[in-house]
Amino acid sequence: MSFKPKKTENQKYSVFFLGDSQTGKTTIISKYFDLPIDYNCQISTIGIDYYKKTIEVNNKTKIDLKIYDTAGQEQYRSNAFQIIKTKCNGIIILYSINSKKSFNNVFEYWIDQLNNIIDLTSIPIYIVGNKCDLKDEREVEKEEVENKLKEYDFKFMETSAKNNINISELFKNISEDIYKKYYKEEKQEINNISSKNSLSKPFEVVNIKKPKRNIFSRIFNFIGHKIKKIFKKKNN
Repeated sequence: MSFKPKKTENQKYSVFFLGDSQTGKTTIISKYFDLPIDYNCQISTIGIDYYKKTIEVNNKTKIDLKIYDTAGQEQYRSNAFQIIKTKCNGIIILYSINSKKSFNNVFEYWIDQLNNIIDLTSIPIYIVGNKCDLKDEREVEKEEVENKLKEYDFKFMETSAKNNINISELFKNISEDIYKKYYKEEKQEINNISSKNSLSKPFEVVNIKKPKRNIFSRIFNFIGHKIKKIFKKKNN
């Protein structure tokens, strides 16, 4: 019977897409997964959908990415925030470059809400300006976004699902960032445990042997013992 080595499971991470309705969250995900897209018909996500994909990072390591597509409508947002509290390794917040309102809401609503439930520096967060193919309709300039992001430790990209601009790059970049962060933390945790165990190791009890007497010492002790016996007999 041939021996089959046990398969090592990939690390599993979760990424959430957030942003106002009609900013293109579902379209970007559909483009990445090669799903059919009707650009003339905009259908809003109801609740939360998720997709899974195995991605190679660090040129050799494979991770399992679970991508959550959340609804932008207000009545569904609380469900997304509840899940983010418990399992979230990365966040992508979308706005449309042709909608100043959707950009303002990134900071006035989405970032503000996230700040109430997570440490914004604890996970990779990407701010993404979608629909960058609509150059003639642009309402949000790159410089404005970059100036705003000086206050935060976020990454910034512009994308277009229609023209396939930066779609695969977006997923690759955030996957790399997630892996680097969590791999570093897990490695540090292992090192801390190893260091703690070595410090808490009990001291070894060393058996100290009495030094052996040399031959002359043994002879003198033997003669002295005999002399004591002789004097004891005479006295008796």
